[in-house]
Amino acid sequence: MRKLCFFCLILLPLMMVSCKDDSGEFIEQYYTDAQLTSALRTCLITAKDTALSILCVPDGFNGSDTYRVTLPDNAEIRALTDILAEQDKSYLTDTLTVRMNRACELSGNVLSATFNSAISTLTFTDPSSIVYSSSTDAATSYFRNNCGYSMQLSAITAISEKMQDSGAGSTWNEIQSVYYNATSTFFNYDLNAFVATSLLNAVYTEMAKEEALIRSDPTHATAGNLSVFR
Repeated sequence: MRKLCFFCLILLPLMMVSCKDDSGEFIEQYYTDAQLTSALRTCLITAKDTALSILCVPDGFNGSDTYRVTLPDNAEIRALTDILAEQDKSYLTDTLTVRMNRACELSGNVLSATFNSAISTLTFTDPSSIVYSSSTDAATSYFRNNCGYSMQLSAITAISEKMQDSGAGSTWNEIQSVYYNATSTFFNYDLNAFVATSLLNAVYTEMAKEEALIRSDPTHATAGNLSVFR
């Protein structure tokens, strides 16, 4: 009997050690796919909310050295700005820049609702591979890869409305008129699509940052089901 007790005392620690799994596979079995999917949705919603709270506020874009949207530096736009300079209308591009960034800042509520809808219906074929990924932005990347096109269309619609609200639309019309009067040619450029793309790129970047913190910092994973990331 004494030998049996001694054997058990030796065996118990060995059994505990054998349960340790650095790969994370042992941990995964505590959670169902449904629980992991719920956690991924919470992660994306939290990351989105954080991103919009940084960006879609007064001066979130206009006051940012990182995300302030400016007209692209390409031959097409340079030709436009050259015409404006010749007509002493260069100030219009400065006005446009302020107003299209303001349009981005005004898009938060509409964009948030669109994200919420997309996240709620997003299917995760292998949620464990995303939750336990070595990539700190795996969930954000998955969302972007699977919902990017529909989000782009929705963002263009939102920006088109906010460009009017901010005055960017009227400024852009004035710029196009100056160009046409000087060249007798219409300047065809999809400014709304450009601004929408810039807006979404900023949101995705900030979402990725927040997701990384959810995975590494308990203070950023306060929702109960986000514990799966730790």
